[in-house]
Amino acid sequence: MLIESCYFAPPDSILLALLSAAHRGVDVQIILPARSAHLSALLAAQSYYQELVSAGVQIFEYTEGLMHSKMMTIDGEWSYVGSANLDNRSLRLNFEVGVVFYGPRMAGELEAVFHTDRTRSRPLELAAWSSRSIVRRLAENTCRLLSPVL
Repeated sequence: MLIESCYFAPPDSILLALLSAAHRGVDVQIILPARSAHLSALLAAQSYYQELVSAGVQIFEYTEGLMHSKMMTIDGEWSYVGSANLDNRSLRLNFEVGVVFYGPRMAGELEAVFHTDRTRSRPLELAAWSSRSIVRRLAENTCRLLSPVL
């Protein structure tokens, strides 16, 4: 499962699905931005990193400018491209548009884009991430509480 999203504050159902997939041995890779035009949204996203990486999800932070991509592929057969981010606002409030494709052709093309973007990203290392300051963790968790309205 390959995912790119510029804003990431998943509802509990999506978070549970990602964690469950990783625990079952599914290769879950997510590219998220290393920086954002909205610091509070970035901090909210980062509040999920430790839990996800501890479960086996691979997170990569895109470092070549601002990333605004929203796409997903699963099993080389199912693909999504659209305007919705993986956050409550996009999934429950905003009017978004997306296209779902079935078949290997589009999945392969999107996987190629994902792998190119991954070369422009740095992998999140759990040991380094775990050593961030308590002030940073407090900021992340505060923004996570606010994520339904970000």
